[in-house]
Parts: sequence; C-alpha cells; structure tokens
Amino acid sequence: MGQRHRHQPAELLELLDRARIEYASFRERARLRRQAILYEPGGDITVLLGEGALRTRIASDPTMRVQREHIARLAETLTTATIVVTPFTADLRSQHSTAGR
Repeated sequence: MGQRHRHQPAELLELLDRARIEYASFRERARLRRQAILYEPGGDITVLLGEGALRTRIASDPTMRVQREHIARLAETLTTATIVVTPFTADLRSQHSTAGR
C-alpha cells in the first residue's frame, strides 16, 4: 500500500495554491497555442460558432460586447479562418451519420 502523507492546513493551502497557478499557466499556454493557429500562414480553418455561444450571458454586458466585437473583427480580418455562426434552428446532423436512422 502507498504511503500516506499528513499535511498541516497551511501546507495544504500552499499545495493548492501551487496547483492552481500551474493549472492557470497550463490553460494560458493552451489558449495561446489555439490562438496562434488562427494566424499561421497557409492555414485554413473553419470555426463553427453556435448562436448560443453568442447569446449566453457569462459576463457583464460590456464584457460580452467586447467579446462579440473581437469575434466580428476576426471574421473581417483573418484570411486563414472562416467563422460561421450556426443559428439555433440549424440542423447540424451529418448527411453521412447513421445515428437516428
């Protein structure tokens, strides 16, 4: 059986803080890698953005407005990506899918 470690509350808090920092750093690096793909020369990517992603309020109105404006700017300026907004009413089932047949 594995060895059990006993930590004091202060040690646990420090471990938790370090884990949070490492996870935040990992998430930031992953976000930057995903963002870099949009600007790679010769790239060709299609982004399907559901209407719900634009309408769901996950931040304040000013923050959401800035996010929508950012997406609109990307749609106008990116030559390596196509941004498609799919409405709630879109039927996104693949013609090749056998599910539900």
